[in-house]
Amino acid sequence: MINPERPCLTIAVASGKGGVGKTTVAANLAASLVKGGSRVMLFDADLGLANAQLTLGCACEFNFGDVLSGMKTLPEIVVTTRKGIRLVPGASGVRELASMGELASAAVVQAFSSVSEELDFFLVDLAAGIADTVISFLRGVQYRFVVVCDEPASIADAYALIKVMAQSGCAEQVFLVPNMVPTEAKGRHLFERVNDVCQRFLGISVNYLGSVVHDPAMKEAARLRQPITECHPVAQASKYFSVLANRVRELPVPDEVVRPVPWKVEPFLVQPVFEARGRGHPGQTAAPLRAVPDHPGVGRPPRTLQAQVVRGQDPAVRG
Repeated sequence: MINPERPCLTIAVASGKGGVGKTTVAANLAASLVKGGSRVMLFDADLGLANAQLTLGCACEFNFGDVLSGMKTLPEIVVTTRKGIRLVPGASGVRELASMGELASAAVVQAFSSVSEELDFFLVDLAAGIADTVISFLRGVQYRFVVVCDEPASIADAYALIKVMAQSGCAEQVFLVPNMVPTEAKGRHLFERVNDVCQRFLGISVNYLGSVVHDPAMKEAARLRQPITECHPVAQASKYFSVLANRVRELPVPDEVVRPVPWKVEPFLVQPVFEARGRGHPGQTAAPLRAVPDHPGVGRPPRTLQAQVVRGQDPAVRG
């Protein structure tokens, strides 16, 4: 049910590594929320390798790269899916967007503040990993969902992402979403393992949103370019996404509203992103601004470090 007096919740869907089903989770969660009557916008913020429009079966003539270049306005690129999701398509194969610094990506976050009053949920499908752009988006939302699979590289990289969030001061309201797990019990056990390491070595706790079990129907949904709740509404995965959507609707509005971004959007949106990032003469590209210091968790740790996280050891401590 829609509560007209409830502010829009902003949620980022992230992952430590690619291939864990992050976009699939984001798109299907959006579809389940809309199916329940919520007003949802999904921003495909994987600005270099965007593919949410494929998962939702949308034909997008323009994308967010056109907004950043000044060719289009935000309302002009938004498309509505068959089931009512408002999609802001990202760009694919644009290197400048994939490597935006903290200044530019923070301005992107602020650009959406004007549309939040029309929505119940604003979902941001982030790129995998811990790039500056990803951290900037994570700092600009109220809730942070981390998708993880039960395999060593995914577990280690999810921990690395949470560690960077802690170092960046945005590790509150973090929820783990185990994906493609054999059973709900296995998913909860995976959450408990990751949470235990976070408690012991980071001094923080993460929350459990719910799991999505492995379902062969998901592959068929991907082939049809439809959310699982649309093409296979009675499939096992559909039921789990419905559970996730119900839990998301029950999330309280945090006491702390989205952090204000200390940069103005207007000057950024009227010039190409590669010029906005530059210093000195127009077109000169500055080095990316670092959101956090380098640390041993950057990127995918070596296999020995992966094993340490899986066994409940902190790579930074053991390194």
